Amino acid sequence: MTTDRTAIGHVSCCLLSVRYLARDGDTGAVRRTASWWSGGSNVAEFYRLVARRARPMNGGMGHVGFAAWSGRLRSTMNRAKDQELGNLAKLVIAIAVVLIVTGLLQHGVTLVTIKRALGQLAARPGGPMSFRFILQPAMAAIAAIHDGRRDVRLGRSPYLWTMLHEPQHRISRLHEGLNATARIILLGMIMDAIYQIIELQRFYPSEAIIVALMLAFIPYMVLREGVLRIVRRWGDNASPHQVQRGQ
Repeated sequence: MTTDRTAIGHVSCCLLSVRYLARDGDTGAVRRTASWWSGGSNVAEFYRLVARRARPMNGGMGHVGFAAWSGRLRSTMNRAKDQELGNLAKLVIAIAVVLIVTGLLQHGVTLVTIKRALGQLAARPGGPMSFRFILQPAMAAIAAIHDGRRDVRLGRSPYLWTMLHEPQHRISRLHEGLNATARIILLGMIMDAIYQIIELQRFYPSEAIIVALMLAFIPYMVLREGVLRIVRRWGDNASPHQVQRGQ
């Protein structure tokens, strides 16, 4: 019983103190807090971090405040995790780089190559496996709707707008998009490779990358931006002063 009470006390202290860490935007401290919490090690070091970061609390805290702060912990930890490039996204980037380099070495960049690629790309919707032009954007739309609604709840700035106008947050938002669409992009490259083997009897690596991005990542960016703007305008879920730029 004593051990259980001690563990509960440690968890409670973690949830309470994350209020200060999240409010200051210290995602690194939140990640360390989560690591110590899950590992159950070095509690004294965690307390020292809290003592350095925390400000005195004004008044007590009831169950509602505890639930709100624990929810804030989860959202902050998820956001920090999303901003780190995942293993699948890294794999997709590595494959894309290999395919682009291979395509450049095989075909180069000439006017003839560009005309050939444009003609073959335009013929894809009418060829075999045309269902992917519905399947992959639909998958990207599901991810975009989920992330766009989360942006509204967290009061974040529009996704595409942030990538274009806030360079300091561009990489983190790009990582979020790649993590969300990595599986769809990989599926798109595989399906286009199959299409090329069936229809063209050859494989053009650069075209596979272009098609995968057009059917996955580009729809995701546009739809995530649109979902946030539509929900924010019609749902009135976030007032202008609540918007957190680039977060």
